[in-house]
Amino acid sequence: MPLIDPALRDLCQLYQISTEFWDWKGHHTEVDDASVVAVLSAFDVDASTPDKARAAVDAFHARVWQRALPACVVVEQGTATTFAVHVRAGAGAHVFIRL
Repeated sequence: MPLIDPALRDLCQLYQISTEFWDWKGHHTEVDDASVVAVLSAFDVDASTPDKARAAVDAFHARVWQRALPACVVVEQGTATTFAVHVRAGAGAHVFIRL
């Protein structure tokens, strides 16, 4: 049975969780809500109710703005890159690189 809760579908996209697969006999199977909730719990995401699932989607999107720097930035040596630094409006930021 396909996913019923649209917030669970959104969480699957955000956490890159597959919602379907083909078994070894060639049968197409769609993952149900309970399976997705169980997988998300392994990511410490509580999606046990529709309200909690929607709150988890909102929290995922808010994380970007709640963290000053990304957890990790990986680049190839000799290649320039940019990354977002989030601070309060008008506040300065001092950033250094540790190799």
